[in-house]
Amino acid sequence: MPVQCNRDGEGGLALYGYFLQTLVNGILLGGIYVTIALGLNVIYGVMRIINYAQGDFLMIGMYVAYWLFEFFKIVPYAAVVPVAFTLFAIGFILYLYIVSPILRLPYESQVLTFVGLIFILQNLALIIWTADYRGVNIPLLYHPLTIGGIYIPLGRLLTLIFSIAITIIVYYFFKNTKFGKFIVASSQDPLGAEMIGIDTDSVKAIAMGLGIALAGIGGSILLPIYYVYPYVGTRLGILGFIIITLGGLGSFIGAIVGSFIIGLVESFIGTLLSSEIAFASALLIYILILLVRPTGLMGERS
Repeated sequence: MPVQCNRDGEGGLALYGYFLQTLVNGILLGGIYVTIALGLNVIYGVMRIINYAQGDFLMIGMYVAYWLFEFFKIVPYAAVVPVAFTLFAIGFILYLYIVSPILRLPYESQVLTFVGLIFILQNLALIIWTADYRGVNIPLLYHPLTIGGIYIPLGRLLTLIFSIAITIIVYYFFKNTKFGKFIVASSQDPLGAEMIGIDTDSVKAIAMGLGIALAGIGGSILLPIYYVYPYVGTRLGILGFIIITLGGLGSFIGAIVGSFIIGLVESFIGTLLSSEIAFASALLIYILILLVRPTGLMGERS
């Protein structure tokens, strides 16, 4: 039986379509945030420290992917592997020479170290690559898919697909590989892990490398839809911190849930009002949830 609509009905359908479009945009945006949050949680889960410079390592990953595209015409999605290895090596070295010595220092010293890293990375990028905005031109990504009147930007869809794939791979690594189980054991009970022969210092170094490699992967899959410049990681790093504390520090599922909550909040409020108000609203929701549940949505009380 055909549906008959008057003007009010047409307005209702238009509003429904508008809602669906905004919902899809929020899901796509949440997919962008997942790899940032997962990397932060890997590092926190093993060492109980927060890498406040995670967003700036994402920026480094974007630059690595950008120059691979410029010099070798490697599409950023295909550059995920070399970018991941490059950032893993940086993270591993970072642990050996910077993070390891500060693990026994007071929390304030750890925070200042990572904040110092933010300024070092940003200014190095500024000196080496200048403040110019750079991006890759992949014409195919500018053609959106249209499903039932809903526009899905191909670039953001591919970013979501890669984020889901990376999340599955990371989950499989922790659940089904020997070294993944070593990391989980070191996270849950460091002393017990050492007593059964696990080299927790090596585990920490590899966890740091893995966490920063995930930031690099995030940067690589973001490059087709974002410009890269020395300060691009600042806002994304703040959002990553909000997401992992909102979802629950150290919680794998919490990082995913938090990513999509923030993505949806930004999408709906950004569409209705502005991106600045959307960012402020994400902060407000984060504060309100932590007032009700200080451990985060999926966090456990210690």
